[in-house]
Amino acid sequence: QDVQIVMENLGLEGSTTFGEIAINMFDEREASLDEVREAFGLFDENNDGYIDADELNRVISSIGLTGFSQRHCKSMIMAFDENCDGRIDFGEFVKILEECSC
Repeated sequence: QDVQIVMENLGLEGSTTFGEIAINMFDEREASLDEVREAFGLFDENNDGYIDADELNRVISSIGLTGFSQRHCKSMIMAFDENCDGRIDFGEFVKILEECSC
């Protein structure tokens, strides 16, 4: 519920990809490192330092987006998972933001 409130306040209801959801957490100015860490924390629900498909799926569902299967969430993660561990770490998350902000 907290995630949904934050995501709504950030205007994320229309976002449809992991990159869009992540980048839309910020306005047009460059985000501070603390803001990026806070955004990462919204996805990393268990605070283990990684975003997995289950966490991504829960965030997507909590903001009211429908039609995203577990497989679709895994595919979104695979698109940015540089070390092929099936998860997004903080460094990969930063790269998502960099790539999607162009």
